[in-house]
Amino acid sequence: MKNNMAIWGVVLAAIIGVGCFMKFGGGVSLSGNTDVKKSEQQPIAQAAVSTQKNKMSDKKETEPQTTESGETIFNVRDINSSMIGRTVTVVCKVGNVKKPKNTVFFDIQDANNIKHVIKGVLFNKTNQDNEGRQPLLEECAANRNSLYINGEVSSYNGQLEIKAWKVYTK
Repeated sequence: MKNNMAIWGVVLAAIIGVGCFMKFGGGVSLSGNTDVKKSEQQPIAQAAVSTQKNKMSDKKETEPQTTESGETIFNVRDINSSMIGRTVTVVCKVGNVKKPKNTVFFDIQDANNIKHVIKGVLFNKTNQDNEGRQPLLEECAANRNSLYINGEVSSYNGQLEIKAWKVYTK
């Protein structure tokens, strides 16, 4: 009797093991269904590794980048009120470029998520020092290309902005 119970235990374990293999690695389920979806065939361990990679890549996107020269490149979403008065460089996209009178105003959008937006301003004196800045802003806005803006974080009417000094692409 004990031997029969042990044999049935082994048989049951083998059936469960084969069922899991077929569900996640084979192509046929125990019910004989050969149309097992690709997503159901992905091994559990591989799915766990994939999830871990996604978490790691998300973390990299939210942290500022550091160049070889030691310069920190921020995302727009990283800019906050504790940075007022600090010179920063952001990688971004721009939009809504306007030049009423002599000052250029524009939206600075996070390069990966355009929901994160702060204002940018390029004063006349800075623009005259290098007249290529405004056309570059307009071109990148029209083509939705990323660019780098170096300037001072400030606040105007309670809203964060960057007073741009340099505008460039790499």
